Amino acid sequence: MKSNRSLWVVLFAALCVAAMIGCGEKVPIREMSEAKLAISKAESVKADKYAPDEIKAARGGLMESHSLVMKDDQDKAAKEADGARIKAEDAYNKAVPLLAKDTISAAEKSLEEATDAYAESLARNEYLRAQEGVKDSNKKFEDKDFYNAYLKASAADGDARKARDI
Repeated sequence: MKSNRSLWVVLFAALCVAAMIGCGEKVPIREMSEAKLAISKAESVKADKYAPDEIKAARGGLMESHSLVMKDDQDKAAKEADGARIKAEDAYNKAVPLLAKDTISAAEKSLEEATDAYAESLARNEYLRAQEGVKDSNKKFEDKDFYNAYLKASAADGDARKARDI
């Protein structure tokens, strides 16, 4: 019974592939995949908060690309997907420095709170790690390495909170 099901699945998959090849229309999979990847990258730096118009336009463009594929207008679908990718890249580029700046500010605030709680003496290792992380994140921000500045600041914020809690 199980081998019959496997056979049917293989035959169905082969039929689908043959139908796609036989249609002659090239679905712009690469363009659509690149757009989706760029949207995901923008979402990873909170583009919904920092670049809402750009990320909304990118998502709309990708949805429109899907609609155009369903209408068998592959050329327009590819162009729409490319436009969505560009909008998503714009959203990322707008959001990442703002996210880095906000995360650095949060880490600096957490470090101040740790200082107020005498963490420099009571949780020295965590405190020093947080202090170094804030310093590194500011340096990376000045060097326009925004994503790594964000990552460093996020880690420094965690260390500062841990130092404060200890």
